[in-house]
Amino acid sequence: MTGFFAVLLLPGSAVAQQDSGRPLPLSVTSSPIPSQVEPPLRIRVAPEVQAAKLVYRVHAVYPRNAAEAKATGTIALHAIISTDGSIQRLDFVSGPKILEKSAKDAVRQWRYRPTLIKEQPVEVDTIIRLTFLLDESGIANATSPPASIQTSPNATK
Repeated sequence: MTGFFAVLLLPGSAVAQQDSGRPLPLSVTSSPIPSQVEPPLRIRVAPEVQAAKLVYRVHAVYPRNAAEAKATGTIALHAIISTDGSIQRLDFVSGPKILEKSAKDAVRQWRYRPTLIKEQPVEVDTIIRLTFLLDESGIANATSPPASIQTSPNATK
C-alpha cells in the first residue's frame, strides 16, 4: 500500500504526517519576514571630524543668571545625529548645569551634512562641546579650544 504525506506548516515549525498519523521530521528553511524596517546604521565620529560637517549653527545665548553668577566652562553634550543631519538626541555629559539649557537649546537647531557609508546615510554618535567665557568686565566671549565646536555667547537672557 502506498501512503500519502501531508505537510502541515505551523508558525515556527513544520511537521509531516504519514497516513498512519505518526509525525515524521521535516526540515523547512524559511527566511523570516521582517516585521519592521531595520534602524539605520550608527557610527561613532570624533568631535573634530563631525564639526567639519556642520552647515548650520545657532549660537548659544549666555543666560543672564549664569553671567551674574560668573559661571563659565565647557558644556559637553552627547549627540545622536540623524541620517538627514538633524539632531535626533541630545544628552548632557558634563559642565556647569546652569549653562546646560542654553547649550541644548542652541545645539538642537544645528544641522550637519549627512554622513554617508557606501553612499548610504548613517546616524552619527558624537560629542559636541560649547565653551562659555566671561572677560574681566563680565562681557561674554568665546574661545576655540582644539577639537570642539565653539559658541560665541554674545547675548544675555
